[in-house]
Amino acid sequence: MLFIRTINAEKVYKHCIENNYYTCGNNKDYSAMLDKCDHYDNKEATDADILEIGQDIWNHSDMDEFIQSGGTFEDFIWGILNNCLRYEVIPDNMINKNREV
Repeated sequence: MLFIRTINAEKVYKHCIENNYYTCGNNKDYSAMLDKCDHYDNKEATDADILEIGQDIWNHSDMDEFIQSGGTFEDFIWGILNNCLRYEVIPDNMINKNREV
């Protein structure tokens, strides 16, 4: 069995709005970050890809309140993992039949 995870730009967008993230970035930066998410929605997202998106959001957000409440970057990344990824499960008998992995 194979598990494939992708980053969903729509979910990232919603997550940012719901949590008041990316308030310190401009439209160009925000659009570039969402474009990266679109790219990773069409291919498997690695740990490094997820951390890149997370770091981009973190760097363009006012995280003072989050940190003061005891939140860490690791907690923040868990939010991305739980709310912004899409998972696909491929059974063993379907691996490499219809999908290039």
